[in-house]
Amino acid sequence: MITIIYVHPCQESFNRAIFNEIVSKLEQTNQSYTVLDLYKDEFNPVLSEKARGSV
Repeated sequence: MITIIYVHPCQESFNRAIFNEIVSKLEQTNQSYTVLDLYKDEFNPVLSEKARGSV
């Protein structure tokens, strides 16, 4: 299983074009993959002190 981590806010970006090409090639070769789209998932990379204290 291949994991693609995609992180870009603009759907019309060159990064999205590269991502789409990779996905297309994986599908053409029947490769299994999963996508983590950090902007779509509203990922917040900042670890607050409050969140850190609860770990």
